[in-house]
Amino acid sequence: MLISLLASICFLVVPASSWTWSPATSSSPGPKVSGHACSAASTNPDKLLLFGGLTGSAGSPTTADLWMYDDEGEWDLFPRKMQGISCPGRRMYSASAVVDGSFYLFGGWEPGEPGSGGKFLDDIWRFSLTTHDRRGTG
Repeated sequence: MLISLLASICFLVVPASSWTWSPATSSSPGPKVSGHACSAASTNPDKLLLFGGLTGSAGSPTTADLWMYDDEGEWDLFPRKMQGISCPGRRMYSASAVVDGSFYLFGGWEPGEPGSGGKFLDDIWRFSLTTHDRRGTG
């Protein structure tokens, strides 16, 4: 109850007129997906990580791509196969978080063939941002 009250007070203290949106610019094309997992990572440099999602309208395929958006406004598609590591499969509606320098991906839904109903996933994947960062491997 106290936390709810404090959160309400915070919104009262900051006038709505001070809230602003501004476009984030990018000099490289980024992903065109929906239903993806996205998390922010405080690394050097800071990154926004985006995994999977639906590539078009209903019935279109899902993807298993990992994209990174850095603090310089660059989108970078991470290679699917790198040094023989295994990767999570195609999915949408998964959850993600960045904890202690790793990007975690939780479950999601793999729609499968049209009419199949697909399947819910209960897997957890970890991707180390320090040892598998593309900037570090050239």
